[in-house]
Amino acid sequence: VTTLLAFSWHELNQLELNHIHYNAVIDAFAKTGMWTRSLKCFNSMPQSNVESDLITFNTVISASGKSGKWKKALQLAAVMEQRRVEASAVTFSAVMTACEKVGNWAKALQLFGVSARQGVELTTSTFNAAMSTRDKACQWVTAMHVFDAMLNSDVESDTITCNAAISACKTSAKWKEALRLSSVAVQSMLQLDMISFSALISGC
Repeated sequence: VTTLLAFSWHELNQLELNHIHYNAVIDAFAKTGMWTRSLKCFNSMPQSNVESDLITFNTVISASGKSGKWKKALQLAAVMEQRRVEASAVTFSAVMTACEKVGNWAKALQLFGVSARQGVELTTSTFNAAMSTRDKACQWVTAMHVFDAMLNSDVESDTITCNAAISACKTSAKWKEALRLSSVAVQSMLQLDMISFSALISGC
């Protein structure tokens, strides 16, 4: 990957690259915070007759979200659908996080509903993104439903899950629910951290 990054765009276009090479370069740019170069590499793929796959889209969508470009993340998700590349839980998590980061909670909540209706196999990250969104939107009741659904599913909860659920209750001044959640977390062998306890203390 380091060797590929050393090439100019003109030199890269002269090489016989496949989607694996492009994915590696896009990922490398994304990890170093070079969102624009990551997107430029993605846009150059059709010129080389290389098709984008699920990994390509997930990487560039995630890079867009981390750079605060939520509209671009949504545009890429739309392109993904047009090219009949099936979205995964990683895709939805990335777009939801992108929307949540800039305060577009309504869109993030809508995306979670779409992922559920499409039968996407949700992951811990997807649930956590949904919980965090509901916290910011002060929707503690919905956050509780998501939390309970997660506990009753095969998806493993983690400390981030608990913190998001407790924070949602704290934001809405529902300290009794926050205490209940902490008890459920302990019973479920989930480890609370300083963030969890700080939220509980400030909520009470």
